[in-house]
Amino acid sequence: MKSEHVPSFLRRRRFVPAFLALLLLVLSACSPSPPSGLSRDAGGSGGEPRVLDVHYLDVGQADSILVQLPGGENVLIDGGNAADGENVVDYLKKSGVRSLTAVVATHPHEDHIGGLPAVLAALPVKECYLPRRAAATRTYERLLAALKEKRVVVKEARAGAVVQLEEPAVKAQFLGPVRTDYDDLNDVSAVLKVTYGRTAFLFTGDAGEVAEQDLVARGGLKADVLKVGHHGSASATSTAFLRAVRPALAVISVGRRNDYGHPSPSTLRRLGREKVKVLRTDQQGTIVLLSDGNRVWEEGIKSAADR
Repeated sequence: MKSEHVPSFLRRRRFVPAFLALLLLVLSACSPSPPSGLSRDAGGSGGEPRVLDVHYLDVGQADSILVQLPGGENVLIDGGNAADGENVVDYLKKSGVRSLTAVVATHPHEDHIGGLPAVLAALPVKECYLPRRAAATRTYERLLAALKEKRVVVKEARAGAVVQLEEPAVKAQFLGPVRTDYDDLNDVSAVLKVTYGRTAFLFTGDAGEVAEQDLVARGGLKADVLKVGHHGSASATSTAFLRAVRPALAVISVGRRNDYGHPSPSTLRRLGREKVKVLRTDQQGTIVLLSDGNRVWEEGIKSAADR
């Protein structure tokens, strides 16, 4: 296939040829998929629910987040490790997910995309958003093959791009990656801001301090809830970034007694100095936050992040 047929966001001189060919097959096979998820039950009232739910799944030293919109659409951000795939699928189904409007694969590391092929095999997915960086790994190859097999529409995750939702009350916009030439693949992470009414959630993948500097310069970061970057690593969640986001709550997705020492004590100190309440999956398991468009609270607790 001639190079001019390659979508511009996938043209990179350093691409491994086999992966370029597979990416082209994925994109050439794209076609519209089944409609997005049906409305969730509204407490037996028969009307549409008014609450947005965000589930930070306990997938150990990995990331997977389910966002359930008030009108019933579902968005999945990352899918944990390959070994987490079936558990993620089970959780989605138990949460009433019948299909996914969008899947966001924040960056091509196994602990973020490894479980996504299992999700794609189990549920209809309308679109998948990927940053413009590939990885020469079997894990990434399996994701591309699954996208091709299921004929999922693939779009670039980049600053300014918007996830196409049917729910008019919710906006999901990518703030990053601002650029794609970072030395560290973590910094190419898709950074997504989901806004519902007066409330906002920021999801940062594994973006570190270098990417955070570009995000701060670009602006628009303010959010009630921050998904802490890179599992609480010392190389992310800088003071400048925290002061730009100004979150009331921060969620750290991290494994119990992990080998990396995450979350870093320095990161926890920075969060403490900015008076941010911290929730951790290694201590609480799966964390569910809710928003009615005016305030955010933890499931079962009605006193958090009232803006």
